[in-house]
Amino acid sequence: MSLSSYGANCALFSGIPSEVVARAELYTQLQSRGNDLVSIIHGENKEEDIRELKAAEEVAKRFIAWEIDITGTGNFRGQLAKLFD
Repeated sequence: MSLSSYGANCALFSGIPSEVVARAELYTQLQSRGNDLVSIIHGENKEEDIRELKAAEEVAKRFIAWEIDITGTGNFRGQLAKLFD
């Protein structure tokens, strides 16, 4: 049984498109064989795709670093919107 199959099933049940899940499974298999995923992914993507991936990475970094105001005094939606600027 593959560890990735559980994650793949969770992703499918959560509404992630099957094409995305299949690609993730492929990358998981390639990585388990010791392939260089960075080179593979970089070689597959067009420059526009790479720019979009870098932009998404920046949003993810801001989200991870975000200190959420749990006191309820902040404007949660406003704070969240700023992450996507």
